[in-house]
Amino acid sequence: MDDGQAGERQMRALREIARRHLADEDARRWYALVRPVIRLVGEEEAGAGAGEPAAARLGGLPLLPRGAHWPAGPPGGVPPVHLASLDCAALPAGWLDVALPADGTLLFFAPGAEGAGGPADGPLVYVPAGTPCRAVGAPPGVAVLPAVRLFARRDASAPFPDHSCVREAFALDTWADPYDHPVHGQGFVDELGERVHRVEHRVGGYPVNAGAAGDGAVSGRVMLAQFTCGRPVPGAQGGAQAGGDGGEGVLVWTVRREDLARKSFGEAVLLRHRW
Repeated sequence: MDDGQAGERQMRALREIARRHLADEDARRWYALVRPVIRLVGEEEAGAGAGEPAAARLGGLPLLPRGAHWPAGPPGGVPPVHLASLDCAALPAGWLDVALPADGTLLFFAPGAEGAGGPADGPLVYVPAGTPCRAVGAPPGVAVLPAVRLFARRDASAPFPDHSCVREAFALDTWADPYDHPVHGQGFVDELGERVHRVEHRVGGYPVNAGAAGDGAVSGRVMLAQFTCGRPVPGAQGGAQAGGDGGEGVLVWTVRREDLARKSFGEAVLLRHRW
């Protein structure tokens, strides 16, 4: 089964879960919220052939335009860690419902110090294709994470009942007890949890802890990418970890759709969540 078929199979499986547990109208309403996603997986899980280009790289030194410097941290704070670089041209074209650039590279920088959940300083740098670049060394005291290649795989992402879009679609705020609604049924939630990958590296779709970091968390924004941190990276040697601060959680970058259309990422917002 090729990657495109796997993505479509996941879409069908999510539709069937809804049909098994929800009334017809509720099933259609919930399934309309399902979104395509691109998972970023290690070489072993991907089964990548020798000629397949990596879609992303965790860690390593960033390739910045000549003359550009490593992003600064917050005033008086530690400069950020280079977490990942995303090759937009290596992503499956036409699969996502967010308008990523067709080419060029997105560089994700994560806070270098321990912090609580919520918005944080996480610079996101877009480097257009063809820009003369060079590898830039990390500032003193900033860790350089082991470089790990990741490969793109089509998938589907579904919102859990705690997501703001589900509450809005089913008008759950008008219920005396929203948990009485069938979308909160244990069978539906359990089967959905078994099918949908939540804690992983991904582009587009819904993030983990979607009730806090979903589209409704910051008005007019969608998730661009999510990276797990503080856990072993699939495909890495020696138990290498993703993330710069040693805590376990996810880093979620959100952007406005109009900024995506302009390839403008200076106002991307990073949301951090612990577990």
